[in-house]
Amino acid sequence: MAKIKKIINIEDSVGKHWDINRALGWNGYPDADLATNAEKGIAMIEQAIAEGNPYELLITDMHFAVNGVDDTKAGFYVIEELKRKEIQIPIIVCSSINYNIPEIAGCVFYNRSRDLSWDFREVLSKLR
Repeated sequence: MAKIKKIINIEDSVGKHWDINRALGWNGYPDADLATNAEKGIAMIEQAIAEGNPYELLITDMHFAVNGVDDTKAGFYVIEELKRKEIQIPIIVCSSINYNIPEIAGCVFYNRSRDLSWDFREVLSKLR
């Protein structure tokens, strides 16, 4: 896979989004665009496809709003919606719960005491 140039992050915490962008930058990747809920994230992905400039990577948390309601399984909703819409995009889950989801590119365990840059490097290296 060629170097990823366009990334979206579905995350409701601006601080965590900043941490993710710092880890991406340390690994030579561009900052991710931010969507703070499921609907906005899916709409941004669809709009980018319609404009002929699709996102090449989705980084998503698991806990954010879906239809205006806080949902601890929101990331699963996004993954399923993208599948249902037949949108193919590599997905990395970045969450404070260490998930094992076989059908995605990988999971990064978010913990402020860990080096997020190294954790992302490991998962991103699998995408090349």
